[in-house]
Amino acid sequence: MNTNGIHISEWVASLDVRKPFYLAIIDQDGVLTFTNSEFYTRFLSSPETKVHHTFFDLIHRGDQALFKEMLAGCSLKEDPSTVQIRIHNGFWRWIKWEVSCIRRGSGSEKFLCLGYDIANEVQLIKTKRIMELNYQTMVEDMNVGILLQDAEGGVISANRKAAEIFNTTLEELYSGKNLSMLGETSAGKVQRNAVYNIQLPGGRYRTLLCNSQPILDRPEFPAQAVVSTFQDISREIEFERVAKDREALFLAFMDHSPFFSWIVDKEDKLKYANKSLLEYFQVNESAYGKKLADIIPGPLASIIREKHLDLEGKKEDRSIVKFRLDDGDEHVYQVLVFPVHSAEQDSLVGGCALDITESYRARQEEKKVSERLREMETLLAKQKLKEQKGIAEAIIKAQEDERTRIGHELHDNINQLLASAQLHLSVLNPDIEDFKQIKEKNLEIIQLAIEEVRVLSKAMVLPDLKKGGLVASIEDLVEDLRVGDLFEVEFTHSRTGELEQMSQSKKVTLFRIVQEQTKNIIKYSKAKKIEIGLDRDIDRVRLEIRDDGQGFDPTNTRKGLGLSNIFERSRLYDGNAILDTAPGKGCRIIVNIPFGCHPAIR
Repeated sequence: MNTNGIHISEWVASLDVRKPFYLAIIDQDGVLTFTNSEFYTRFLSSPETKVHHTFFDLIHRGDQALFKEMLAGCSLKEDPSTVQIRIHNGFWRWIKWEVSCIRRGSGSEKFLCLGYDIANEVQLIKTKRIMELNYQTMVEDMNVGILLQDAEGGVISANRKAAEIFNTTLEELYSGKNLSMLGETSAGKVQRNAVYNIQLPGGRYRTLLCNSQPILDRPEFPAQAVVSTFQDISREIEFERVAKDREALFLAFMDHSPFFSWIVDKEDKLKYANKSLLEYFQVNESAYGKKLADIIPGPLASIIREKHLDLEGKKEDRSIVKFRLDDGDEHVYQVLVFPVHSAEQDSLVGGCALDITESYRARQEEKKVSERLREMETLLAKQKLKEQKGIAEAIIKAQEDERTRIGHELHDNINQLLASAQLHLSVLNPDIEDFKQIKEKNLEIIQLAIEEVRVLSKAMVLPDLKKGGLVASIEDLVEDLRVGDLFEVEFTHSRTGELEQMSQSKKVTLFRIVQEQTKNIIKYSKAKKIEIGLDRDIDRVRLEIRDDGQGFDPTNTRKGLGLSNIFERSRLYDGNAILDTAPGKGCRIIVNIPFGCHPAIR
């Protein structure tokens, strides 16, 4: 036989006949124009198959679209195409076909189809027998629900898993109403991975993944039954929902994070960037797939790239990065890089960075201010130490001066008086003519020595202000100054009861200041008149001591020990002392101290 110039008999003779094969020539509509004996015997000779009009009628409906698509492709190329489809001859069998277009151009195209059984005849017979004998066992052991339904949707067969999925029993499943899941399978259409939400008894919902396959008694007739598999994917759907929610939360969080974040692959190409990064470097999602160095400034990109490369074996790397841009400004970033583990791709690196330039500068300035404050504190501490040292030296000097003065008083006055009395007593004899005169002279000398000791001890011993009070003690001091009419002394003061409400220590301090200044007046001022005023204001006490002496220049005169003591005693109680003097204009000292108790004295 010759078809379109091809000698079929010669071509068939060249084939390997050790394995049965099927040969057919069809047109684009599937009409058979030639078959070999094996094809005819297997598919066309039985009463069931004599009704077939085309090659397409022999093909399982689920494979027809695939075969027709393959034919259309064959007409466009020279090489044969291969396809595996199911052919019916009492039951469905898998056959591998090689199809070549043998006539093109005007008229109907012709296709040469060469097929082999994928499973041999023995395997097919065994499969058929095992399926017939062990169908129920095989179905029950599967982990999916299986339903066999008739064209009206009634259940013909079901396994336990199907009853479990529909939350019912096998008895109820077999006797129940038609299931709405049948969908379009009764029309002979295949359903693949269809998703249904079904409501279970009690109101709960379950999500099922369904695959349905029509079963045809004859290829040309509508489906007589449908076999469907069901999988409960409720948990998977819930996991997917949770994952999507988490992804949405993550993206929302990342888009509002002040850190600009990224994920790159091993070639440093951008796989993900959050909103902060895109806005900070003024790019959009078209930057995905580009290298990080093409998106962010070169110096920062180089530093980050080095950290990516150094990350191997580490959980993360945290650092502060500083660099200068082309405009010369220094920028500071807090950078974190870390490995990202992905099931789809290896060697991913994630990172985030925050521009902390302003806060870094503020911290540096704060550090400088703190250092300056520490330096000032150190300087003040040294100054205070120096002042304390000076005070200590002044106190020691005062003690030495006081001892010297007491020694001079004892030697020059009291010692001389006692020596004179001793001399007079050594010549005293009742028989001499001047006995009475010498005795009276000795008594006078001894009385004078006693008075000198009293004056000296009174100056040294702390007055008992608890008995007489501050005002009375100052008045006694004023009376001593008036002896001999050397000075005209005036003392004025506020009401005694108010002044005596001060603490004992403050009253002693004010009395010692009066003592110090009057001593200075006696020794240096050459004054004739002294005025002392002690007054209480609302919250302070004011002491003023004035004389009409020769005065002095306070700028050219070193403060003596007496003046130093006055100033130091005033500061001890958070008060102050004011010195007002000039050559020829006398001297005035004003001391102000708070009236309340000093914390250290309470």
